[in-house]
Amino acid sequence: MSRLSHTPQRTCVGCGQRDAPDRMLRFGKDGAGVLAIVAAPISGRTAYLHRTLECRAGLVKRRTVNRSLRTGVATDQKARFVRELEATLETGAPGEELC
Repeated sequence: MSRLSHTPQRTCVGCGQRDAPDRMLRFGKDGAGVLAIVAAPISGRTAYLHRTLECRAGLVKRRTVNRSLRTGVATDQKARFVRELEATLETGAPGEELC
């Protein structure tokens, strides 16, 4: 009998769809309490977000990031994170290509 490989699934806080974590950005709060992209394993809560415009807009509108991180995140802080994320994606940072 062959073993089926298991692909982990994560939920996007922007659209609510499940996908493989390698197709999404992982982010959380840094030591200063500011939303930031997580590159390496860290302790604490993190969330996942697709790289699409719709999901980035959904992040600002929806409250799911508050549940995922189990902390309050102000709308202006989410909007600032999305602006910084869009600037990063526009510059074509390595490994940050759009889906």
